[in-house]
Amino acid sequence: MKLSKLSLIIAFLVLTYSMNAQQVEWHTDYKEASKVARENGKPMLLDFSAKWCKPCQAMEKTFWTRPDVIELSGQFVCVKVDFDNEKGLAGKYGVAAIPNVLTTDPWGNGLNYSRGFGSNSDDILKRLKFVPKDFSPIKDANLQLETDKNDHAALERIVDFYNQNKLYFQSNQYGKRLYKIETDTPKRENLLLNIGFNYVRVGLSDEAEDAFKDFQKEFPQSSQNEIALYGLIYANLQEKKSGTAEKLFAKFKTDYPTSTYLAQLEEWLADAKQKKK
Repeated sequence: MKLSKLSLIIAFLVLTYSMNAQQVEWHTDYKEASKVARENGKPMLLDFSAKWCKPCQAMEKTFWTRPDVIELSGQFVCVKVDFDNEKGLAGKYGVAAIPNVLTTDPWGNGLNYSRGFGSNSDDILKRLKFVPKDFSPIKDANLQLETDKNDHAALERIVDFYNQNKLYFQSNQYGKRLYKIETDTPKRENLLLNIGFNYVRVGLSDEAEDAFKDFQKEFPQSSQNEIALYGLIYANLQEKKSGTAEKLFAKFKTDYPTSTYLAQLEEWLADAKQKKK
């Protein structure tokens, strides 16, 4: 009986130590961390901080020690970046203030970021959860691009992967490269429309407007001009250019009087007028 109690005490102490010993596994060498990320197909988590930064210290004590955060961090290759000593890296990602938690894919393409620390801890966690945790499906495609930056099949796979994972801005970065080398007209049309709507999805309405206008210029006889004009109207509403949107809508009604998009566009225009009052 005494041995049994002793065994329980030892087991409890071991478990307690194990729980207390759990922590985020930080790399301090970005280049080495990048190699690990590429080999494992894991996204990267960069924590830009400094010893003099009080919010960074608070984050270290209250955020990075949370069990749920520690568990989630295991799905990333985590890098603690000294803001004072890594100005080149900070410049690369546009980090001008700390703390700043930034995520990238294994090849260093930025995915999202959270600046500051305080009441936004739930937002930081939400952004970390949103990031895909397995990039291995496009590992070979990225390796192929290192050999041939215009590899058609590799670019297609990467564009599809980012679209499927709702990383629309990143999809467009590769989609624009693919568009330049695509020779099949229907595929070019679909690519440019996808680029336009991806910009709409991430709130970059100016870029979306440019994409839809480019579509109209390049494919004036396309059967998909109805969709391009629909997207152009939405982009103008997103930019709060209701006057331009109304003029475009008048053209839309004339050119596509039986369109299934008419009701939706009328609703959006009515909402825009209401908000202006």
